[in-house]
Amino acid sequence: MNLAEYCNYDASGLAALVHDGEVTPRELADLAAAAVAKVNPSLNAVVGETIDPLAGGPPADGPFKGVPFLIKDIALQAVEFPSEFGCRLAAGVKSGIDTWLMSLFRASGLMLFGRTNIPEAGFNITTESLHHGVCRNPWNLLMSPGGSSGGAAAAVAAGIVPMAHANDGGGSIRIPAASCGLVGLKPSRGRVSFSPNAGEGNFGFVQELVVSRSIRDTATALDVAAVPAPGDPFVIMRPVVRFAAAAAAAPESLRIAWSSEGINGQRAVPEVEAALARTVQLLADLGHTLVEKRPQVPFEMFTETASIIWPCSIAWLVDALCQMTGRSRSADTLEAITLKAYERGKSNDSSRVVHAMFLLNQMSREVGRFMADTDIYLTPTLPTAGFPLGIYNMNDASVSLDEWVVKLFGGAARYTGLWNATGRPAMSLPLFESDGGMPIAMQLVGDAGREDLLLSLGSQLEQALPWSARRPTVHAAN
Repeated sequence: MNLAEYCNYDASGLAALVHDGEVTPRELADLAAAAVAKVNPSLNAVVGETIDPLAGGPPADGPFKGVPFLIKDIALQAVEFPSEFGCRLAAGVKSGIDTWLMSLFRASGLMLFGRTNIPEAGFNITTESLHHGVCRNPWNLLMSPGGSSGGAAAAVAAGIVPMAHANDGGGSIRIPAASCGLVGLKPSRGRVSFSPNAGEGNFGFVQELVVSRSIRDTATALDVAAVPAPGDPFVIMRPVVRFAAAAAAAPESLRIAWSSEGINGQRAVPEVEAALARTVQLLADLGHTLVEKRPQVPFEMFTETASIIWPCSIAWLVDALCQMTGRSRSADTLEAITLKAYERGKSNDSSRVVHAMFLLNQMSREVGRFMADTDIYLTPTLPTAGFPLGIYNMNDASVSLDEWVVKLFGGAARYTGLWNATGRPAMSLPLFESDGGMPIAMQLVGDAGREDLLLSLGSQLEQALPWSARRPTVHAAN
């Protein structure tokens, strides 16, 4: 197998070749290393040292046996690698353990060999940091790959791996997937365990899974990851059938609401709105019922909540890292927005945190009412066909924390953040390309626990508007 052949397969396809004896895990590991050497100097998607994934023995005999894999530099931890959270304060920090999700990924046969680039503390929707440097989009090196899972998305889009770990606290799976032409599913709150380090991520805002090139890989990855750990504070019910089976089955006629308005009431640019209109027409032609409407959650309610929740989590993280490393928080170890979030988090009293939880409940109730007669909610994932590097600068001391939150969630994250706050599953699909050759993605949102519907409808759209043959400019097979 050569690099061009390697890049033609999704993770399920490569694993099938391994199971059939047509290719070995060693061949795939060597090809992944060659892909890193070929494209990573242009992208800076993979950070730090890589390892031989077979040094510790052969991969497990699971659904992804022998597939090379990368993990994002935050939340999930692996015994071989540091977990630096994209910040200088945490340089070299190693947990010395596999978190629960990492153990599940290993049991599936995935072969871990490196880490991917993120912005500092994951508190950005682009992937640019003082610690790891700028990550570039393989479709256009002047464009952002999105964030905070931008390194993961750039690596998958460029052919380094067919699938990579990612997580999402306000759009951090879906925005990079949209920017780089991939599938990105944020699961329901409680679907994937944060064991043993936490009961939930960032007050429930953060969920973990992957970015991939295919619906079937995403569905199988969710089957792998959706296994509760002992001691999890709550567990949501699994569907009657496995997610991979749900993805393979055609959906029944669905009630689909749609809107081009984000949570702040602002719409997408005309080119993206035209793509949304095409999606609406296609879904109607496929037998679904479409109605234009959106949930009525005040933007100010969301931004007030986010400006309390995120700083509390960042303050806890910074204090923990200072204690672990013996380093001090300062402009030499943290970026300006992180420092401002730390100060806000330390100043929040308990009543303010309880108030944020009250607002989260209000938003979730409104979304629950909205979804009562709706199976799927359709929006663009991004308001534009990607966005340039440099416009979301976390080290700009002139920007206040409140301005930063509004800039993120009124900007590129206007369609994504609400579903983190309310715990609903949401998936980005790369259905179109812009006139300038950038991906244009649509977002599907389901009610709590209904990833099966998202995957089934996503598979139907994948068949109607296939995207697997599209390749960015910077690609291991080029």
